Amino acid sequence: MLGKTRLALAGLISLSLAMGARGVVSKLRVGTCLEGYAPMVITGADGSFYGLEVDQWSQIYRQLVARVARENDDILRDLVGDTPPPLVGIRGLSTPEAGLRALQEESLDIAFCGYYLTPERVSIADPTPPLLSSGYTMVTNAKVTPPTDMQLMANTFPKFPPNAMFAFLLLILLSFVYAHGIWLLESSKNSKISVTYGWGIFDGFYMAMTAASTSGYGDLVPQSFFGKILTGTWILTGFYCMCMIAASLTTGIVADKLDSPLVPTVTKPEDMIGLRVGTYFSAAQRTIDIIEPRVGRLIQYSSVQWAYSSLARGDIDVILDDFMNAKYFASKQPYGGKFVLGGDPFMPTDYGFYFIRPNATTHSLYPHLYRAVLDYSRGELTEVRKLHMGKWVTYDSQFSLSAEKNRIIERTLHAANNKMIAVLISVLFVAVVTTFFSMREERAKDKENKMLLNALGVGGSHGGVVDIYSVRLGATALFEQFDVNHDGHLELSEITDALESIGFNKVGLAEKLKKEAFLTGTPMDKEDGYWLSLSDFQSMMQRIALEGFASNDNHGGGFRGAPAELQHIFLILADLRESSQQIENRMDQVQSALQDLNDIGVMSRVREAVRALKGIETRPLAKYFGLREPQRQPPSAGEGGVSVGGVTVDAAIESINSQAQRTQAAQPNLRSRNNNSAAGAG
Repeated sequence: MLGKTRLALAGLISLSLAMGARGVVSKLRVGTCLEGYAPMVITGADGSFYGLEVDQWSQIYRQLVARVARENDDILRDLVGDTPPPLVGIRGLSTPEAGLRALQEESLDIAFCGYYLTPERVSIADPTPPLLSSGYTMVTNAKVTPPTDMQLMANTFPKFPPNAMFAFLLLILLSFVYAHGIWLLESSKNSKISVTYGWGIFDGFYMAMTAASTSGYGDLVPQSFFGKILTGTWILTGFYCMCMIAASLTTGIVADKLDSPLVPTVTKPEDMIGLRVGTYFSAAQRTIDIIEPRVGRLIQYSSVQWAYSSLARGDIDVILDDFMNAKYFASKQPYGGKFVLGGDPFMPTDYGFYFIRPNATTHSLYPHLYRAVLDYSRGELTEVRKLHMGKWVTYDSQFSLSAEKNRIIERTLHAANNKMIAVLISVLFVAVVTTFFSMREERAKDKENKMLLNALGVGGSHGGVVDIYSVRLGATALFEQFDVNHDGHLELSEITDALESIGFNKVGLAEKLKKEAFLTGTPMDKEDGYWLSLSDFQSMMQRIALEGFASNDNHGGGFRGAPAELQHIFLILADLRESSQQIENRMDQVQSALQDLNDIGVMSRVREAVRALKGIETRPLAKYFGLREPQRQPPSAGEGGVSVGGVTVDAAIESINSQAQRTQAAQPNLRSRNNNSAAGAG
């Protein structure tokens, strides 16, 4: 098809050159508008004419010459000639009435200047076949609406720096949100996530990064049900952000969905109701009165340039224009890219040329002109016609302001980045301030716990492991120190004053002690006031040493959060040390009694019993002897033999022998229990 077109064009050019050699200028009088009517007719600075209809007339004239050359009619050949006639510019001919009047007066043979083919005009002059199909359309300013933050989150464009920055900031911001959520859900259940705000948020942020990057070290994993749900949701979100960053840093292939075709806001005649509508040709008012009278009066402009300049300035909202003219002005400078056409054309109509009708009869040349126009509009010259159309009306219905939109989107994206940076800085500032104050409170609470442990005498003992037996001994010493009244119990005021003296903050201390006593199971609110006995005070100090103050939501100086087995081992060790201490005390009493008995010759009888007694290490001596501890008295002689402390020697020896035999029988079981306890403590 294209080859045939080229051959036809070559033949036409050759024919034109051959005729041009004869130099017969056409006698046809062809007129157009002197002021021009773009894109149909445009007047150059030198007075020449160019435009869509000028190009069409040049091609149609060639077809007309070729047809007349095949006719045996010298009159027509002389009229048409072989050289195009000069175009006559007539001022005011842009109005169809003026052109038709010139044809009626026979001052012109052919007239064109963007004339519609209407029944009224056809009754005055002979029209050519339609050269163009057009209609009315609405032209509005091509406003680019900046995308919203949600659009920026859902779509990005290929420019690397802002896109990568946006994805990175989004990842950091959402990571902080996840860190707070996982800390709230996991800190009380997961021993690997710190209960302290600052360190807990750091653990959550670290967990967010490992999950989003799909590293999955496994050192921090959620334990609770809702923590697992939150982590699963975050993995998808964080992985999406990571993919956005990776795409920007590697291939840069990110779909620019924001650069979609412009969608006009005015697409139907009724959309113009209430808007300021302008036009530059009188027929538009009659048309709108028929189509949509509610639009009202149109603002009439004297020229197309004035109308489009007013639209660009915002003086009007819409221009009601011819579809072909609108396509031209919406794609050419200085208006190109500033306007957008709305909807499909309405009130369709056709463009064409008008030919003289002398004495109301058809001219003999008219049939040849009619067929020449048909040759141009169809057949092998269809491609030539498309070239003419593409040259002057190149507007694309999907035209988009790529450069302008990219600038606006980039500005919007930078603004969104600035907002996210501001939010991120605010979040970091709040996190740092909160961490600072929480850690300051933490240090204050740690200081109180350490002061209490130091006061109990166990602050640095046993490599940092709290010895409960030492705690009880220290609590006994503190009790005696705090009990200024020496009445056997500590009142609340005595405890608070004493703790304040070693460095405690007295504010809220009374309520803190009441809470500690309640949690220990030894409430202070007795019938006669708030006080604690020695055993109650020991129990409370033991609980604080193991777990820290209950009001301190941290590890404190104790061992809150340690396994229950470890606390049980501490209790067993304390029981063993207490039992050993009591045994040592009783052994001292037995050694003293035996020393007294040595003077009266019974030492040899009890030496074996003493050796057996020294093997007892886990229970108080009284538990095995079942005797009331005798008072220390000097040896005396009386009925029944020598007596010590009111007990005769014979009775003492008999009791010792019997108890020693029972002790030797029970000793293997006791040693087995001691070994089990020692293994558990290890």
